[in-house]
Amino acid sequence: MTQSVDSDFASAEDRRSISGNLGTIGGYITDWQSQTQHTVSLSPAEAEYLSATRGVNMIIYKNNLINESTNKAISPSILF
Repeated sequence: MTQSVDSDFASAEDRRSISGNLGTIGGYITDWQSQTQHTVSLSPAEAEYLSATRGVNMIIYKNNLINESTNKAISPSILF
């Protein structure tokens, strides 16, 4: 399972950054998202941190969903 995240710092007129998110399991795309962040980031690093936080939340959600439905442990996840 992999989750790739990225952000575009303060690109919108209201100075809010845009986060992008793409998740895969076994090479197949399972989820994707692109949305304006709810808070105004003061630096590109902060915008990336907020995107990474969203990516980790998606990994945790998918891990829990797979564990509950199959009762099998999955291999470690990777965040890019």
